[in-house]
Amino acid sequence: MNAHDRAFERLRRANPALVTVIEDRRTGREMLAIARDAAAATSHVVPRRVISWRRGALVAAAAAIVVLLVALPLLFTSSDGVPVTTVTPTTIEEQGFLDSPLFELIEPGRYVVDAVGTTFEIDITGEWALQRNGGGHVVFTHPVSVGPSDRDVVFFRPTALVDPRSPGTGVMGWPLDDIEGWLANLEFDGTVSEPVETTLGGLTAVRFDIETAAGIAFAESGEAAALDIPPDILHRIWWIGQGELDPIIVLVGAGSDGEPWFDAAATVLDTVRFGEPRPHPLEASMRPWEQGLSSTLPAGTIRLPAAGGIEFVIDSSHELGGVSAGGTASIDIDGAREVGVFIAAQTAEGDVVTSIDDAVAAIEAVATVVASTDVAVAGSPGRVIDVVDGPLTDVDVLRAGTDAGELDEWTAPVSGRIWLVDSPRGVLVISAGTASQFLDADEAIDVGQQIADSLRLIDGRALGLITSGS
Repeated sequence: MNAHDRAFERLRRANPALVTVIEDRRTGREMLAIARDAAAATSHVVPRRVISWRRGALVAAAAAIVVLLVALPLLFTSSDGVPVTTVTPTTIEEQGFLDSPLFELIEPGRYVVDAVGTTFEIDITGEWALQRNGGGHVVFTHPVSVGPSDRDVVFFRPTALVDPRSPGTGVMGWPLDDIEGWLANLEFDGTVSEPVETTLGGLTAVRFDIETAAGIAFAESGEAAALDIPPDILHRIWWIGQGELDPIIVLVGAGSDGEPWFDAAATVLDTVRFGEPRPHPLEASMRPWEQGLSSTLPAGTIRLPAAGGIEFVIDSSHELGGVSAGGTASIDIDGAREVGVFIAAQTAEGDVVTSIDDAVAAIEAVATVVASTDVAVAGSPGRVIDVVDGPLTDVDVLRAGTDAGELDEWTAPVSGRIWLVDSPRGVLVISAGTASQFLDADEAIDVGQQIADSLRLIDGRALGLITSGS
């Protein structure tokens, strides 16, 4: 597998809920035990502007894994389980999309929130602040909150659900369309109520209450965030289906106020109105798949937000190393061979790449071109070159990206084949090769050829994954 150099920056500040940036899931699970007794703190990711992609290492700065150790909001029903009719005040001021600064009070008004992909409207009428807003989750908190699950309201868009037979391990794998089966198979030290069918924000939901003695993992949102249920706190959860798309979780922790907090949270949850279901919103670098695909690309037609949006066909499955914010896709073949697709924006010296000749000249500076043939790819003229004697160490050759703000650094393979296409978006590159001088690049070249033969440019924004340069 490709090594992912996850760049992140920790910003600690006093805060009611605990949001921690970590390097991997295993570390996150180990931190859970510490977090339960630790002082509350939070971190948010500050992505670097230049992201390096070097032979088997796609450095996705924005792909730092965020583990959410907060409890979340609830949907409100009456004591007999009948959904409470929500009424939107007609006098509240329309504010547009929610973009309030984090950790500051939100100005009262009616807002549109797009953090979970499917947009929703919500009225903010009391004292509320934002902890997180984007990347698949939004966290509202009351200023007097003193810890995880204390007076927080969170909307979370999962892409994976923990195995209910071992929720303490954090191993994901239960189907997202089977929350009833998840509840029926849940094995843990705690209590869970019978699920009740209700509504939230105009959508059908399954609601249940849960309390755990030791804390359990619950769900993950791509490579970006993991949602855990802290111990010894009653939580109420709404599981909102989205058809074939990822569901939405709304969860409220009773916190230090106990069940009366559910009534307080209802003052905002009763005003929620969801729009039409939309795909998961996470950045491509955080979510290397399209609408429910895991990181394993199956045989068949694949769509990715790389190079502004591409579609191609492969005849066998492969692991997707990632898609960076700069629009570089990395497909791992066997750990030592890989295929990359990107738009060549600049040379390593910062010169703009305006033609195939510019890109070839940069490659020839570090590798030997032993064959060159004119081809057509995706309806555009191109050239395919075979290279040998490429650099054995990381040497920047081209900078990939669709805009000057997000660039990836690319190194030529030790040996392999490179397709260069004069596309409407610039010089598109398909690089297939190996980083080892002791291995051939045949398997990578075969996959690269399949991509070149079937490549079609699409609008990557339609995937709901692109957040930069769009």
